[in-house]
Amino acid sequence: MENILLVLSNSRQSPLAINKALQRAKDEGAVLTTLFILDAKLPASMCEKITENAFAGEKTSEQLYHSILIEHRERGRSKIMEIGEEAETMGVVFRSEERRVGKECRSR
Repeated sequence: MENILLVLSNSRQSPLAINKALQRAKDEGAVLTTLFILDAKLPASMCEKITENAFAGEKTSEQLYHSILIEHRERGRSKIMEIGEEAETMGVVFRSEERRVGKECRSR
């Protein structure tokens, strides 16, 4: 059985790419694997800008970082579930993976 890999991240989620991957998997009888990459550097960058502009202190920045990271993870999981439901209605075999890139925690 053929495999199709659909890669998404918290900064890139093309509806066109998602639809094409689903349709191609259906047409070819392939397994659609969705990989969601959680970029830990993006929330760190956001928090750094907030801290640099004196909108938040160090402790607040750490809490904000983790809150943003959790929000991005949940959005990714929600999108994967949405794609999985669509795959199921189309009769497409679906798998998903989540990977984190970048540093786990901010360091100063």
